[in-house]
Amino acid sequence: MSVNRVARRRTTIRFTALSEEMLKEIKKKLPHDCNVTISECEHIFKCTNELDRIKAIQLLKTDIKTKMMIREYLHLDDFQSLTGFRYWKYQIKVDMKKLKNKVYNFKDYLEIWGSSIKTIEGRFGTGVGSYFRFLKSLFFLQIPIFLLYFGVILIPQLLSTPVSYIAGTNKTITDLATTCRMNYTVLIDPNDYVQMGLDFIQGTGWMEKTIVFYGSYSGQNILINNSSHYNMPLAYFCVTIAILLISIFFIVNSAGSDISSQLINRSIQKLKYCEMIITFWDFGLNTKRAAKLRLESFEKNVAVNLYNITLKLKYTLIC
Repeated sequence: MSVNRVARRRTTIRFTALSEEMLKEIKKKLPHDCNVTISECEHIFKCTNELDRIKAIQLLKTDIKTKMMIREYLHLDDFQSLTGFRYWKYQIKVDMKKLKNKVYNFKDYLEIWGSSIKTIEGRFGTGVGSYFRFLKSLFFLQIPIFLLYFGVILIPQLLSTPVSYIAGTNKTITDLATTCRMNYTVLIDPNDYVQMGLDFIQGTGWMEKTIVFYGSYSGQNILINNSSHYNMPLAYFCVTIAILLISIFFIVNSAGSDISSQLINRSIQKLKYCEMIITFWDFGLNTKRAAKLRLESFEKNVAVNLYNITLKLKYTLIC
């Protein structure tokens, strides 16, 4: 006996057949505008294994809400036909599947700017939406870079002893430049709030010697808590190399996904508009706003594709 047959037998659950009256009762409880027939319901209920039932429900030409209602009726019937340990095992399996679906839906709900980008795609096309998706990817790219810089360079600089700006003065410069550098912070009036605000916006004055600018960072081994030494030049070098590696990985990953999608789309280029028209509608939409955005997005995609074809034809004729 093959392994697949054994696995299939273990996942197989025998269900009781439903009478015609029960099928009609279920049909009455479904929405009036759904196009699910009694024969389709009977075919689903006669499936002897859960995987076949799931596939049969997925093949129904109706919305997600109706499919979920049919699935709930299936679960109620399953519970009535199982007893003892098999009932407990099947109930745990169903609960875990529901929990997995809830976690997946919650993950989509927490997607940053997901609904906003979909709105932009619906009103201005996928080209504009792709630009904002690119900006979002750059934002997420900056997060590990910031954490790396913050942990390796910024925190040691904050914990280190303040650096003297006078001890390292080049003696070949004039005394006027030395005096100006020594009295730079002294001449700043802390009571002049207008100038302090302008310095904050422009990055001048008191802002020049803060951690916002690299000029205030130490270029030598710094002393932390008067006992430990930290090699700041090595930290700069390691952070720079790490940022370059992270950026290269991001670029290669994005380029690889784009190339793979182009290779896949190239094979169906001849049937491009047939596929767009047949598969553009999403049966999971259950609100008027989502349906309107979907229609607007489809119109924009068709218009953009036709415009690109026109540009290619003009370029070909000119050349």
